[in-house]
This record gives sequence, structure tokens and C-alpha cells, in this order.
Amino acid sequence: MAKLNLSEKISIDQCVKLIMTVGDQLTPVIRSEPGCGKSSMLGMIAELHGDQWRVPGQRFAKDKYVYIYADWPVLDLSDIVMRIPDHATKQLISYVSGLFATDDPRPKVIMLDEFMKGPKMLQIIGTRLMLERTIGDVPLPDHSIVFATSNNTTDGVGDTMLAHAGNRVMLLNMRKPDHKSWNVWATDNGVSALTRAWVAMNTKCLNSYTELTDDELKDNPYIFNPAKTVLSFVSPRSLVKNDVIVRNRNGLGELVTRAAMAGTVGQAAAEASRDDANRGRPRRSADKAAWRRSSGGRDRPRSSDRARGSAGRRACSRADRRSPAGKDAR
Repeated sequence: MAKLNLSEKISIDQCVKLIMTVGDQLTPVIRSEPGCGKSSMLGMIAELHGDQWRVPGQRFAKDKYVYIYADWPVLDLSDIVMRIPDHATKQLISYVSGLFATDDPRPKVIMLDEFMKGPKMLQIIGTRLMLERTIGDVPLPDHSIVFATSNNTTDGVGDTMLAHAGNRVMLLNMRKPDHKSWNVWATDNGVSALTRAWVAMNTKCLNSYTELTDDELKDNPYIFNPAKTVLSFVSPRSLVKNDVIVRNRNGLGELVTRAAMAGTVGQAAAEASRDDANRGRPRRSADKAAWRRSSGGRDRPRSSDRARGSAGRRACSRADRRSPAGKDAR
């Protein structure tokens, strides 16, 4: 697989800025490979608006917007709108699903997650929402924002879009976070020092298959590769999930820790990080400088080449206790 030209790529922060700026008039469809944090953008928008909403199902009276998460592939027609008989007029009228909170007059921020995996009929129904800000025959309140997410078509996980639907939206490619940007985010969001150090010393674990040559891709056993049928691999999301295992490695024991890591970030990453997790220190002291450059030098592991075993584990445990629990990966 040669390098793929997926046009210009922008960061997740740039995607959020674009959505907040033009999302009431245009519908951005944000695409990236799996595990890069697309689904976290709704919460990021709420935070930037100064609203309390963070997870689906919440609604706060003081929020300026109503935030709606629609998991598009699992919905059917009745989950969006239905025609109901009006016996007084002997007509069929549109009843919109409560999912869209049309009883609330506040503007909405609607995320259609995994839109391009949705059934053909739902994509057709979604075109009016995307183009006209209308659900069935019911218009959204003024200043409502609509955006969608999906995977790259080259990922091979079932993402397609009808041509006329694609012409009604803005198709964007989101850049995968590299080891530097991920480590900055991880430091601010409570990911353990050991996980951050491992990423800093194994920088290619956050490479994107779309930006590698055939030879580079063969030499990278960690990342998502659509040419392989591997289910567990390193991504910004799986790194945060794997950090739970890292934090609990002493209680789990070596065998369970290794199996759990392999099932979360893949066998190659589990084997590469096993020695680090057991010793609680970087494998090569020469790599500490690289780790400091990636993370701004915060919570640097204190173990040296001589301070192995329990001393290294104590240093890592102190760093873990200083950090709050990590949030969802971007």
C-alpha cells in the first residue's frame, strides 16, 4: 500500500473550530481512521460553549444548546420520524423522535456519528437534516449546528456515501494525532507517566497508515492497517484504555497483564511494553530526553539504568497517584 492522498488534513481542534464557525449553515462530515477521537468532538464543543453537557442523555436547563448524539448505523426510520394519522384532519403528520428534543426551543448541536455506515434509507433521510436543518417536516431552531463523523473509505470498515448526499455536505479529513500532540493531551488528562513515556519512546505507534510507504507500513506492527485483519492495535483511544491495565498491573500479575494488553493495543505493543510495565521504567535511559521533549518534561520517570525493580515501580506509582483518571482519547 503506497501513501494515500486524502487531500488536506486538519487537527481535531481545527475540526471543532470549523464546526462551531460554519456548522449552523454547512454540515461538516469528519473522517479519520479508527480510534482518533471523532466521537469526542460533541463534548469538546459543549465545553467551548461553556455548557455542562458531556455524555448522551444529559440535558441541562442552563446550557445554551441542546446536545444530541445520534448513533446513525443502529437507528431505523422509526427512531427519526414517523407519519401518524391525525383523525381531526384525516391526514398523516410527522412525529419526530424524542431523540431530537424538538420540544425544547433552544438551538441544537447534533452529531450524526458513523453516518456513512448508516443504511441507504437513513442516509437519504439525513440529507434534509444536513442540507435544510429539517427533520421530517419539522425545522430545527435557528442557529442549530449539525455535523457528522465517519471512517475513511480506505479503512475498509463499511463507510460509503451516495453521490448526491456527498454533494450536500463538506467532507473533511481529520489528522491522526502524532506522539507529541497526544502526549501533551495525555499529560493534561491524567494518563500515567509510564504510558506517556512508552509512547514517546515508540513514536511510530501513532503513525497513520495513510502516510506510510509500503516498506514503512511493513515495519510498523503497532498501528491500524486495513490490509490486515487485526482487531487490536494502537490508537489514541486504545492507549487510554490500555493505561487502565498499566495502572493495575501489580494486582493483575504478569500473565493477565500481558494478555489484557495484547487484547487492547495488540500483541506487538504488548510485547514491546511488557518489560517497561514490569520494571516501571523506560527501557533505555538514552530515550528519556525524547520523552521529555514530547511531554514538556512533566512527571518524568525517575528510574535510571541502575534503579531497576522495586525502585522503578515506586517512582511510577508516585506519578500515577498524582494524576487523575484519564478521559476518552481524542
